[in-house]
Amino acid sequence: MAIGFVAQLLHLAAAFIWLGGVFFVTFAVLPAARDGHLDYKLTAMFLDRFEKVSIASALVLFVTGGHLAGTRYTVETLTGTVDGYLVLVMLLLWAALLGSIQIGKHQVLRDAGTGKIREPAGNKLPWFWTATALSVLLIANAALLGYPGGVAGLL
Repeated sequence: MAIGFVAQLLHLAAAFIWLGGVFFVTFAVLPAARDGHLDYKLTAMFLDRFEKVSIASALVLFVTGGHLAGTRYTVETLTGTVDGYLVLVMLLLWAALLGSIQIGKHQVLRDAGTGKIREPAGNKLPWFWTATALSVLLIANAALLGYPGGVAGLL
């Protein structure tokens, strides 16, 4: 029981840190770089640190989520119930979020190879808007999973 509590606590903490970072980069870092308030070096530092936080958070989420799913679901309930489907959808959203962040970050820095960050920061913002939308979907999915009585409780 204590392991389940710690797994859930770490899972939620990693999710909050990761999703908060997505919003910070999308709505603070890249717009500031696009508008000329951050130079290449500072933007690259933010994006590099965010990438490390993203990868660490994703690993914690994968391990703790795997533990939680393994203790709460069987193959039959994972593939045959609405809550099980929500867990599988969460895994897909998680992978898509990680991919969107990685692609966006690397394209911003690649396109800013000359040290000019304004244009790449603006042009690659859609990758981070996508990441933000995926974050919102992950939050909604988690809310459905955490709703008392599951999705059936909403109906």
